Amino acid sequence: MTTVRRDPVIDFLRGVCILYIVGYWHLVPYTQAFPGYATFITEAVKDTALGIFVFCSGYLLAVRDVSLAPVALGAFYRRRVLRIYPLYLLALLLFAALGLAGSADILQAALLISMFSPPAPYTLWFITMIMAFYLLAPFLIRAAESLGLFALVVISLMVLIYLYHYQVTATDVRMTMFLPAFAFGVLFARQARVQSVLRAGRWLLLIGLVPAYLLFAQQVGATYAAAVGRIPLILVGTAVAFLFAGPVARLVHAPILYWLSYASFGLYLFHRVVFKFAIDLYFPAGGWERLLYLLGLVLPLAIVLAYVIQKAYDRVLDRLESRSG
Repeated sequence: MTTVRRDPVIDFLRGVCILYIVGYWHLVPYTQAFPGYATFITEAVKDTALGIFVFCSGYLLAVRDVSLAPVALGAFYRRRVLRIYPLYLLALLLFAALGLAGSADILQAALLISMFSPPAPYTLWFITMIMAFYLLAPFLIRAAESLGLFALVVISLMVLIYLYHYQVTATDVRMTMFLPAFAFGVLFARQARVQSVLRAGRWLLLIGLVPAYLLFAQQVGATYAAAVGRIPLILVGTAVAFLFAGPVARLVHAPILYWLSYASFGLYLFHRVVFKFAIDLYFPAGGWERLLYLLGLVLPLAIVLAYVIQKAYDRVLDRLESRSG
């Protein structure tokens, strides 16, 4: 497998965001002792963290040229499917076996249609969404060579989702929330002008977090309109995080950043499985004891397990690529 130079900012953002999503947003409810963990502020951070993940996915795909020739497209999709789908399918099967999702939801998720035919399994909906975005990625990457064409393509996609949502059947509105973040990642990677303008105006973007958050705080429920109202904060928050993370990332030990970032996909897929096994095995009576048990023992175990699974799977992929090559 070809070695790719890693971006410490991407590693830092992925590491921080996965710790927040898994170690706070998903973990604290398991204690059943801290109902105040979810506020407009913590939910805003959660949606921004997910937006950063989506942005990073688009950005990393777009740093390389993509051909729209049939053979090249086939190779692109094959790599993406092999990289994500088998582990995703394993996670779905484990969710089904442990009763974490219904069989109908699992089937739709396995067929990658959950975002267009909700509901999707909780947590794993994100992977279904990302794979739908990967389908669009080569065309967005090529369109990003022209700002005008790119804007037309993204607006057209948003309009098509809107029409499908209201004229065919309700979609999972989180696809509407996060598609702009994916497109933003693609554009940021392909357009040096966009990068320079955003870097020059990064302090204005930082100030822009305030009105974006105030708009976010007015959105209630899982309606299409509420999803649209959350987009500005996701985009501004993602841009601010990416533009200001560099100096902080350089202060953190690089191997730790790489380790967390590398394990992030497997951790996202399998942490609920690990949490369930750990809780079934032993669970303290007190709320703070539960939190300490989950944070101090179960979360590190989930991270190590995710790293091992990802490493083993990558070795399998390397062998397959070497044989096919």
